[in-house]
Amino acid sequence: MTFQINYDQEVDAAYFRLENQAVLESEEIAEGIIVDYDQDNKIVGVELLGVKTINLGDLVLLIPLLPESFKAQIKDFFALEFNIIEKSVP
Repeated sequence: MTFQINYDQEVDAAYFRLENQAVLESEEIAEGIIVDYDQDNKIVGVELLGVKTINLGDLVLLIPLLPESFKAQIKDFFALEFNIIEKSVP
């Protein structure tokens, strides 16, 4: 699994790339949380728009869809980059 994080501070958006597969479909599962799927309906990336103001409660919708290794990475991203204390995100 290839894992990359790109954060654009100017537009306050982050893209988490899980796989190097082509994106076939995208779905906004909550405001500012977009999940990209490949041809096998496997998650290949997640885009977060308005990272600093995103509703952490909405991340609860995303977490069950992700592999365990990615869950830890996204928690670390928020904790390190924005000093956000984990609340209800499992």
